[in-house]
Amino acid sequence: MSKNELTREVARRKHLPAALWLVLGTLLVYNLTRTYGGGCGDEAPNRLIPLAILQHGTLTLNAYRDVVAPHGQLPYWAVEHAGALLSAYPPATGLLALPVYLLLFPIWNGQPLSTSMVVAKLAASLMAALSVGLVYAALRRLGASLKIGLILAGAYAIATPVYSIASQSLCQHPAATLPVAALAYCAVRARNGDSLWPTLGGLAAGAAMAIRPQTAPAVLPLVGYLIWKGKGERARVVGGVLALVAAELAYNMAATGQLAGAYALMAPRLASLGLPEVGFGGNIFQGVAGLLFSPGRGLFVFAPVTILAVAGATRAVRRKDTLMVAAACGVVATVLFYGKFSVWWGGWTFGPRYLTEVMPLVALLWYPLFWPPSLVKSARWRVAFISLAAASVFVQFLGAYSPTCSWNARPVSVDVQPQRNWDFVDSPISRCVHERFR
Repeated sequence: MSKNELTREVARRKHLPAALWLVLGTLLVYNLTRTYGGGCGDEAPNRLIPLAILQHGTLTLNAYRDVVAPHGQLPYWAVEHAGALLSAYPPATGLLALPVYLLLFPIWNGQPLSTSMVVAKLAASLMAALSVGLVYAALRRLGASLKIGLILAGAYAIATPVYSIASQSLCQHPAATLPVAALAYCAVRARNGDSLWPTLGGLAAGAAMAIRPQTAPAVLPLVGYLIWKGKGERARVVGGVLALVAAELAYNMAATGQLAGAYALMAPRLASLGLPEVGFGGNIFQGVAGLLFSPGRGLFVFAPVTILAVAGATRAVRRKDTLMVAAACGVVATVLFYGKFSVWWGGWTFGPRYLTEVMPLVALLWYPLFWPPSLVKSARWRVAFISLAAASVFVQFLGAYSPTCSWNARPVSVDVQPQRNWDFVDSPISRCVHERFR
């Protein structure tokens, strides 16, 4: 290690306490809200799985049938196969939350099931806060100063859907965002030539896809980068990815007899409940436009500061920065993937929850704005960054504190009339402002 590299390494270690305080601070902010669920109903089975493991030693939800289906009608997030009541989603999110449930076991055990909502919120917020720490660490490893690292990691923490969605609910989003952030950090370490990090990155990518298979478009470009950069570790990178994905597929076959698991059983369930079927039958142009620009779900509307990642990605492409280009490809591929979804708006939620997992990559793409010559030194760019970040924080604060405002349901369900996502007069933001501050 050269003298300059040693100096930089000492400086990074000196600022490790900043990362710890950042994690603890965001964890506190995330738990100041008194709302549970975060506008994401998918958290229910993930909240019950740790209970089922600790109380009954199983991944099935049979012991909670009276709670899951009090009137005999299963909710959309549960399926039944061969007498087993199962989560409609991979159980990995519940497994990742297990340490928090185990730590707080004396508090929630024997209490009403509603108590587990508080534990689930804590688990989700901890995952989100840890992802903030990893994003900060990745930015510092890229060369960001302490000040810039804190600013960008702070913007990631409270100016993106990580605040309004991932930190507020134990749906798949916080659980998947954490390994995506870990993958980004591992990719940065691999870029600097540090050994073993490509292998760890492969495991992180596999974990992300085991938790939420839909993260594949986001993580595979970075996996490709690790394979290219890993040299002697290429086989281990691929092995790390496949090991965890294979574990998820093995569970699917054992539980449902289908490689796709409970996802394969969901179509008839959704139809029976009168909900739109999730598939790839959507118009990709309408979906992409909606995901980015619609007043109902658009990323650039709910987190306008993210649009600056476009400028960062452009700079990265021009300078042929392979890692940043891979991150940009992950973001673009994810937008195209969900744009083709027939339910691109993501059901009843606040903002573009489907894009939550790519926020660590968006945060990396902000950093090229600070490459010399720094764009942000320009008054115009500085005002733009501050203004867009402030607007984003306000909207995300609104979503974190008012996730269940009535827009999704009234005057008619957005799942029945998805064109409501383009209503510029009565949007989720305007409705939540009215209901929150009236």
